[in-house]
Amino acid sequence: MQVPTLLVQIANVVFFLIKRPFLLPRFSSFDWKESHGLIADGIMFSLAANLSAFLCHQFPITVLGALPGGESRTAILAASMNLVISAFGVVSMIFIPMWSAVSDSLSRGDVNWVQQASRRTIINTMVYAFFIGFTLALFGKPLFKLWLGDMLQPSSLFFVCIGIYFIFLVWEYAHYMILVGIGQIKIASAIYMTRSLVAVVAVFILARTEQDWTTFAGLTISTVVVTAFSYPLILRRFLTNRFGSSRLRVV
Repeated sequence: MQVPTLLVQIANVVFFLIKRPFLLPRFSSFDWKESHGLIADGIMFSLAANLSAFLCHQFPITVLGALPGGESRTAILAASMNLVISAFGVVSMIFIPMWSAVSDSLSRGDVNWVQQASRRTIINTMVYAFFIGFTLALFGKPLFKLWLGDMLQPSSLFFVCIGIYFIFLVWEYAHYMILVGIGQIKIASAIYMTRSLVAVVAVFILARTEQDWTTFAGLTISTVVVTAFSYPLILRRFLTNRFGSSRLRVV
């Protein structure tokens, strides 16, 4: 760790202890009943985020690697997964602070802000998703060749499937994070993990066809079947049931 960074962190701790002593945790203020729900939500969120990321974006590489003659397909999939995850990082940076902002606004009853900010953020991220998706679908093959040379040569359909999957992946994640922000962590996480399990089955079945595009096709199918429609529906029902107006729709 660099010395300036360490000094800044020490100064932050000192400032916290001197200027904000009331923020220090105390057992006398600890609410076990409240913490039970928070811990349960935290476990569900962690399982959904970490387990699903592994099952959808790491496990398929293992599946291909175990199949006879899957070495080249495994290398192609590993490189393309890194590309998808890198592009997806922009979406994560947008929605992680959005989650807490939605939760805070909803607790204060500012549903109009929740509606407007959520819609605006989803639209902006979907514009980005379509841009990346169409770029991969139309120009992925020459870009991939420029990046890795002639060692790996995926089919054109492979990049079409990547582009389509990226669009649905962003759609899914955007709604998932908003559902987390409005407190629907358990049901959203349960559906998220279900999607991951469906993805594993779909990828395992399609991978045996020995076509390079089947992995991303299986991932797309799992998203369309499980989360693409259920997440927006849950979000709309929550807003309608809580605020009594069917016009409060994010998308």
